Amino acid sequence: MPPLSETKRNLLLARHTADNQRDMVRVLAKGRERVEARILKAAREKRFATSRRIRDGIYKDISQEYMRLQGDLDQWSTRSINRTMRPWFDLAQADLAATAADKAAASFTAFSAKHVEEYFERIHPFNAKRLAAVNVHLNPQLTRMLDTDVRALRSAVVDTFRESMVEGLTAPERWKRLSSRVAEYADNPRSWQFIDRGGRKWKKGNYFDMLNRTVSANVARDTYHDALADEGHDLVELIGGLSSNSHDACIKWEGAVFSMTGATKGYPTLDQYVAEGGFHPNCVHVTVAYFPAKQAG
Repeated sequence: MPPLSETKRNLLLARHTADNQRDMVRVLAKGRERVEARILKAAREKRFATSRRIRDGIYKDISQEYMRLQGDLDQWSTRSINRTMRPWFDLAQADLAATAADKAAASFTAFSAKHVEEYFERIHPFNAKRLAAVNVHLNPQLTRMLDTDVRALRSAVVDTFRESMVEGLTAPERWKRLSSRVAEYADNPRSWQFIDRGGRKWKKGNYFDMLNRTVSANVARDTYHDALADEGHDLVELIGGLSSNSHDACIKWEGAVFSMTGATKGYPTLDQYVAEGGFHPNCVHVTVAYFPAKQAG
């Protein structure tokens, strides 16, 4: 891969973000379909209205679907890391090889073996804490979605029983009304309103949109930085321009040169930029290897 211009670097990141999003949407659409099927099971179960045990069992079934979705998102994360790493590793090697002082020599296979698990633990928020845990716990976002579904089903039961007492409904009439309510919720659960059933409509700025952009950008940046650092190169320049989403840190440090490790005196560190708000989820910045002698010449 030849060294890329600033525009092409931005396009490379945008392409990986789009590829990873398509993969994520596919995962989410399947997850939504499975959750809806579990809710429809409640609508068809006549004992759902009368048996707490049956209701608790269905709530557990729905919980298991969210656990399954969490595992699917773990796999998505691994695919996204592997999909994004190689081009940015190659880009770092090309930038190093373009100078007389540095030559590309690293093996991607060795680099991948060294860094994939590290990226998985650091970048993917669904699993970092539970990798070493005995019990698997849901990510907070999936917990909120599960709670929304369970509250909706419980509310349907309470409302239906209240109306049944006021209106004097028979048991079959009560079940029919509850079944209709639950089926209606299953058709468009509030927990999934950020994406339609087929994944064709995607609400920008939703949690999973942010997750995809953050994972894609961080893998690209970290791969590039680590590939440079593994070859002993420390300085990078912040490029990518500004946008309507730029933070104060983006404006302050646009075009700045950073030391990735702090080893090169006289330069601010990337940690300083990040601490001030840089590389936020909507950040359009990327970096490029900086060579003082070459820039001075």
